[in-house]
Amino acid sequence: VSKYCLMSAAGSYTDFHVDFGGTAVWYHVYFGQKIFYFIEPTQKNLKIYSEWATNGTSGGAGSKKSNVNAFLPDLIISAGGDVFEVHLKKGQTMFIPSGWIHAVFTPKDSLVFGGNFVHRHSLEMQLTIFRLEKKMRVGKDYKFPFYQKLMWYVAWDFLKEGDDLMMQKSDRDATN
Repeated sequence: VSKYCLMSAAGSYTDFHVDFGGTAVWYHVYFGQKIFYFIEPTQKNLKIYSEWATNGTSGGAGSKKSNVNAFLPDLIISAGGDVFEVHLKKGQTMFIPSGWIHAVFTPKDSLVFGGNFVHRHSLEMQLTIFRLEKKMRVGKDYKFPFYQKLMWYVAWDFLKEGDDLMMQKSDRDATN
C-alpha cells in the first residue's frame, strides 16, 4: 500500500501489530491527533508478540478470539522491555521503522495520510517479519501483496549491483 487516507473517530484504537512484510510506514496527521505505543522489534520482543498474537489474547494477526487478561505492554515490560509513547498532532509527520510493533489511539477525530514501503536498509528486518508472518500463519488478506515476487526483484538488483561493482573493480585493476 503505497498511499492511504485514514479517517478515525475519537476514541478509536488499533491494537498492537506489525505492518505487513515488515514494511516501514510514513504517517502524516492532516488534522486531529494520534497517540502511538511502540515496542522495539528485538528477537525477544518479537517472540513475545508472536505468542501473544497467536494465542488469541488480542485481535492481532487476524485472530477472532479475545482475552482482556493479557495486555502486550505488560508482557514486554515484565520481560525487561520498553514501550514508548509518541504523540502526533495536526501537521506532524512520522516514519515508523520496519518491523516496529505498535498500537494507535485516536483522542480526537483525525484524518491521516500515509503509506507502507520497503527499502534496502531494512531488508533483514523485512525478511524477519516475513518469516514471522509465516510462522504465525497470518492470513493472505493481512500480508504484503506479491511480497515474495518483490523480494526476487530485490535479490536480482543486489546481484546486478554486485556484478557492476566487480566490473568496475576489474576495469580499475586493468588500468593500473
